[in-house]
This record gives sequence, C-alpha cells and structure tokens, in this order.
Amino acid sequence: MKIAITGHTRGIGRAIADVLAKQGHEIVGLSRSNGYDLTVEASRHSALDAITNCDVFINNALPSDTEPHKHTAYIPVELLYQVHRGWRGNANKIIIAIGSNASDTPLQGDRPYQVEKIALASACKQLATAGRPRIIIVKPGCTDTDSVRHFNEIKMDPVEVANAVSFCLNAINDMYIQEITVLPGAKYYNRPATNS
Repeated sequence: MKIAITGHTRGIGRAIADVLAKQGHEIVGLSRSNGYDLTVEASRHSALDAITNCDVFINNALPSDTEPHKHTAYIPVELLYQVHRGWRGNANKIIIAIGSNASDTPLQGDRPYQVEKIALASACKQLATAGRPRIIIVKPGCTDTDSVRHFNEIKMDPVEVANAVSFCLNAINDMYIQEITVLPGAKYYNRPATNS
C-alpha cells in the first residue's frame, strides 16, 4: 500500500514509517523537513494533493504552534475532514488518526493539546458513522517523544504505537477496528503480565 504519514521524521510518526516500510509499504512522508509545514495553508494544499494519491492516510502530526489564539491546534481535524471529503464513498481508502488517551480524561486547565485530541477523537467517531473511507483512531498513552520526554511518568516506546497501527492495517480485511487505546504494558512496570 501507498501510505501518507504526517510528521514522519520524529517520534510516533517515524516509528510508524519505519515499521510499515519494513513491511514493504511505500511511505509518503509529509513533514516540515521536506516542505510540508502544516501551519502554512499552501503546504496543507500540497499535502492534500500528496495524500489523495495514497491508499492510507496516517494523520499523525500536531503543528508545533498549538496556542489556541493562533488557530493551528485544529489543523489535524481540518485535514481529517478534507481527506474524508475527498475519499468519501471509497471503500479502498483508510484513514488512521493518531489521537491520545488524554482525550478520555477530564480536562485539566488550559490544555490545547488535550482539547485538540478530544476534537480529533470526536471527528473520527462522527465520520466513521458516515461510511467509507474506513477511519481508525489509535489513542496512545504517554509515549517517549521529544514533546513529553520531560514528563515524570512511565512512557512507552513509539514502536509500540507503530505496532498497533500495523495491527489495525493488517487486520482490516478480517475485522475493522474503529478505535484502539494503547497503554504501557507490564514490561514498563517491571512486573510479569497476568493472564486473566
């Protein structure tokens, strides 16, 4: 498959690109480093053109400037709607949004990141009921990326999130997973897993 990934050069996006490339998929990376700055309207139009020619769109990138008054925090939601509109009715297209389990927790203060992820999760649920293309939201817990490295909590490896994305793609003909939450497993807590 030909897979477009926003934010493919670091963190979760890079892990997804690496895992899927090893499986033989063609990766179309869309990041600031190769001219796709999603905070710039012309770059978003170019990104949409690139995504249109792919089979899968992985909506991963969060613009670096997410201050609410600058109106960039909701760019991933806007991209989701635009890609869905362009692919409407196409059963062969798949959109995977990288959300966060923060969208399932109570809002705490002024949290543009959390509010954007709540909006993304809500948009995914809304559009999934509209039919094709198929939409999946993967909601990782705290993941070891540059933006949260300073947090004092257990963080899982981005490859774990990439493996969840891969699982959803590989299973889609047998089962359509619309939402999956990925949290650190027993290995991160230095305790054995239990079979219950």
